[in-house]
Amino acid sequence: MTATSWRGRCVAAAVGLLVAQGCVIRYGEQPESLAAPPEAQGPRPVDFAPYERKLAQLVDEAEVVDSRDRLELAWQLAEQFREADPAAQHVVADYLDRMMEIEVRANPVSAPMQTRVLSTGFGGAAAVDSTELAGPEPLPEPPDEPVVDLLDPMEMEAEPDGEGEVVAVDEGPDVDALLAESARMLESDKTAEAMSVLEACRGLVCWDGVEAAWNDARDRQVFIEKEALAVRLLELRGEPEVEVQRAGLLEIQGALSTLRATWPGTIHQDDLDEHIRRVQKELELLPEEGE
Repeated sequence: MTATSWRGRCVAAAVGLLVAQGCVIRYGEQPESLAAPPEAQGPRPVDFAPYERKLAQLVDEAEVVDSRDRLELAWQLAEQFREADPAAQHVVADYLDRMMEIEVRANPVSAPMQTRVLSTGFGGAAAVDSTELAGPEPLPEPPDEPVVDLLDPMEMEAEPDGEGEVVAVDEGPDVDALLAESARMLESDKTAEAMSVLEACRGLVCWDGVEAAWNDARDRQVFIEKEALAVRLLELRGEPEVEVQRAGLLEIQGALSTLRATWPGTIHQDDLDEHIRRVQKELELLPEEGE
């Protein structure tokens, strides 16, 4: 008997046995015994509805802006993976579990939660009333007691001194009298004396009334000293001795620098800078020793 006829007989016997047992094998299908077990067919899809409800609750509870932003992003992530591959869904679900656990520890519930409508910007889910999940309302905090600075005269206004009296605010000297005296000094070009008169209001309420006059006296003082140094510079140009001229220029340069540092807010600041540059140029033009 040939090998081909032997194989044909074996196939015919197997088919006959299956027919005798009532088994029908359809084209393209496998017997039940050959089907893959359920665990080999991949993970089951994840239902993200509970995650979205929990995230909505945590968003309502969050008081820190950064925490609320992280929770809302996680909420969007849960919505985006509703129809994703089950394997990817399980990875996202594990991440959301850990993330929500951390946020709950970092932001414990301390006040009733508000109702959050998920349909606003997050895919059209139904509203979640989270007030039933909240604890009792916290007790109101007592109002802060005002802090009085004893060194600030404005803070002491209308504050009792402990004996039923009211501490009056020291407004300082009479502003009109100070301004009149300062103007009289300025008429005689006594700028330093005029500034000294107005200094009586320094640090007091009356300073606002004399500050403009003090600034004007300061600017006039700077102008007078600057012009005196300019005259001295012109005189040095006629000095025949180079070393005398050099020493005089260095002295003028130092005086101008001191004037600029002493009165930084003066309107003549730019003029002082220009005078300093001019003196420096004069020094550079002087011949060196021995020439």
